[in-house]
Amino acid sequence: MPVHRSKHGNIARATAPPGQQQLRPGQMVVLFGGAATPDDAEPFIAARSPDGGWCVVVHLRLSERGAFYQRDLEVTPWDDIYTPMSTRVLRQLPLGQWLTDAHKWIADRASTRMADGQVSRELQRLASSRRVPASGRRRPQWDYRRLALEYLDLQAKDVGRGIRLELAAIESRRQRRPVTDSMVLSALTVATRKGFLGPGTRGRAGRAPGPNLFVEPED
Repeated sequence: MPVHRSKHGNIARATAPPGQQQLRPGQMVVLFGGAATPDDAEPFIAARSPDGGWCVVVHLRLSERGAFYQRDLEVTPWDDIYTPMSTRVLRQLPLGQWLTDAHKWIADRASTRMADGQVSRELQRLASSRRVPASGRRRPQWDYRRLALEYLDLQAKDVGRGIRLELAAIESRRQRRPVTDSMVLSALTVATRKGFLGPGTRGRAGRAPGPNLFVEPED
């Protein structure tokens, strides 16, 4: 059975950093479909799954608050061989790390262009897009989305039973205050209810991305 390849998937398979013929397993690059502005850039992540068997394309969009989010996700076999895709494939994808790296790369690229004399409102938005707004008492939507991505990243690294403790340590460093396992559990429950993380199954380890993980954030 032939594999349907999208335009962006074909570009991803044909793209490689200098000195390489193709992307290595787990590797990603950021590509643009147009000019580097929020409206025209259409940036996307072209990546290869950690096991090397899947081509991954993550379409990005810049929200009104100046942060990139995943608009769409394409996952197809790397070779021309039809392979059924299971939730295990999605669980192994380090989407959070890829998004973080892409976010920084795009912001740095815009800053360099501004330093070269190309000044515009669009480039200013891109250059400052790494900044994350401080949260108030109400935890914003993007925070639950980030937590879900970090959960999936740790899961892809084979962190199992101690995953909430790992998340608590990450949150403690980020917030510069103690964050407990129970606090992480409460936040994961909300992230699941909001559709950023798939529900757990009793007796089975691991979760899949939720249906709203790649939907535009509301705040």
